Amino acid sequence: MEGGTRHPRPHVPQRITVYVFGTTLAMIGVLGWAAVHSARPTTTQAALTGVLTLMIGVAHLHPLQLAPRTKVSADTAPAFAAAVLLPTPLAMLASLGGIGTGEIIRRTAPVQVAYNTTVAGLRAGAAAA
Repeated sequence: MEGGTRHPRPHVPQRITVYVFGTTLAMIGVLGWAAVHSARPTTTQAALTGVLTLMIGVAHLHPLQLAPRTKVSADTAPAFAAAVLLPTPLAMLASLGGIGTGEIIRRTAPVQVAYNTTVAGLRAGAAAA
């Protein structure tokens, strides 16, 4: 940062870190279970996963402004498309990749990146199941 000062990130309470860690473990478990119980993805499904991941990431980075102080995230639409069109593990990976990339580009706090990405994966897993 040129000419500016970086403010240190506030300390994250341990209970929040433990909660985020537990949520992340649950998502990894759901993703693993879904991967074991799903058929092998086709080339078309893999390509569609890439396209939807990109769409989710771009939609997450650019919320729609409806009014002067009202912004709405449009990442739910491509995430829903992923849940409907793809097998559960690929839908989860598309949401994880899109939201995670968007959060990192936004320079969000690491614990918030972990939590938001995890929730996106669990949301896609629940929708696709």
